[in-house]
Amino acid sequence: MAGTGATPAPTRTARRRPTRDVILEAASELMVADGVSATSVEQIARHAGCQRATIYTHFGSKESLALAVLEALVAHWAHASAAGRPGAVVAEGSDRWERMLLEVWSDVRGDEGGSRRVLAMVQQIRRVLAATVPEERPARIEAVLDLIEAFEEPGRDADADAGIEPSPVTAEHGPAPRAAPTIKEVAGRAGVSFKSVSRVLNDHPHVTAELRARVQAAMQELGYSPNAVARTLRSASSPTVGLVIDDSEAFPYASDIIRGAQDAASDLGKVLVITYIDGRETSRAQVLDHLRQWQVEGVAYTSPHHRVIHQSELLPFSPLVLVNCTPEEPGPASAVPAEFEGGYVATRTLLDAGHRRIGFISGPAGFPASHLRREGYLKALDDAGVPADPGLEFVGDWWQESGAAAARAFMALAQPPTGIFASNDWMAMGVYDELRTMGLAVPTDVSIVGFDNREVIAAHMRPPLTTVALPYYEMGRWAIEALHHHNTTGGQFRCNLIQRDSVAINVST
Repeated sequence: MAGTGATPAPTRTARRRPTRDVILEAASELMVADGVSATSVEQIARHAGCQRATIYTHFGSKESLALAVLEALVAHWAHASAAGRPGAVVAEGSDRWERMLLEVWSDVRGDEGGSRRVLAMVQQIRRVLAATVPEERPARIEAVLDLIEAFEEPGRDADADAGIEPSPVTAEHGPAPRAAPTIKEVAGRAGVSFKSVSRVLNDHPHVTAELRARVQAAMQELGYSPNAVARTLRSASSPTVGLVIDDSEAFPYASDIIRGAQDAASDLGKVLVITYIDGRETSRAQVLDHLRQWQVEGVAYTSPHHRVIHQSELLPFSPLVLVNCTPEEPGPASAVPAEFEGGYVATRTLLDAGHRRIGFISGPAGFPASHLRREGYLKALDDAGVPADPGLEFVGDWWQESGAAAARAFMALAQPPTGIFASNDWMAMGVYDELRTMGLAVPTDVSIVGFDNREVIAAHMRPPLTTVALPYYEMGRWAIEALHHHNTTGGQFRCNLIQRDSVAINVST
């Protein structure tokens, strides 16, 4: 294919690092000064001198960017502390620091990856504060850290959250008073950790009689009542199903799968237990333990990209269904996108608009999405009686720089294409950028169709990108319904065209 003999591009890390650093610096200046919620992605993009879509490319979401900013600040402050400035972590406008920490925590609470990152930062801050004389600590920073740590790490028992709600902290006041006593207050009265209180509330088998008596006495003195809703969710009357997300940080569409699964679980009267695997064996073991504790009646495993899953990766649960992957040997039912059909629809859209020279940018070899979307492209050309031209094919790597390289290769041809089908929206964005530098317009000069419908990119490009949507919501919904109905067969889910403004009628053919 064309493009395979080109000079290799720099590694992804080397390519992206300068732009990422510029964005982080711009976001840090704005978010520390004005707060996270008051700072828009548009403002950060203008300050960094880049497109908003570029920010989403590097960080996926505003919340993820805010987490990265906080992590960079904490690392810098911790280094400054080690260098002899023990108060650096809370210097220069501590109210802004506290506000930003609370805002980010509120945004990511409930997301396991984000919550874990915030808790890690809290522990780092506490280590720095341990070396700081009390007089140099803002009075409220301890309250803020306590508030965040009042929630156990992801994987906690449900009742650990009972009665605790975040209370906003402002520059003028401490945490707002709460009418009902909390689990943290029970722990303080009993002289134990809130995790110990949680174990008592959940009838943990290894709780001593002395600990149980102390906690129950504290509860009675404070008038504390466990969260009845949380207990109901754990009861046998509300059966649970598990949803395991593999590598969530590299999985920008996980929220769509979760939304579909939650809707199905709600309709079926089930409780959805969501947990994440980050690639470590300890993480996998923790996930399995968490699911067993919840006594889930079935598990849906989701892959970050369409692939074949090896037998050794299958979770030892039955029933088990797979989302976005298929087993290498006959096994669990699975749901995957209809990649071939999606490639056909994308190409057919350009053909129906009158285009006959259509460039195709595939993903790298080894991905089902790469070869299946290409097969759909070739089939659509064949059905339309248009001969395939190897010079109009380019192998990309899913990232926007390879889309830009494909655009340069295509437009250097004696007969450049009038339409381009990019196998994902990031590469389509690279085509947009490169065509703009050439003085060419979309769709006036070149029409473009993408794939994925990552809306933070596609819907906000100029003009908005026509693309093919991956059916993540539908597959997430299917997974829970399949577990409920003991469905042993899966299938392919349609990838629908999302029509926007990047395709024009080609009147020259």
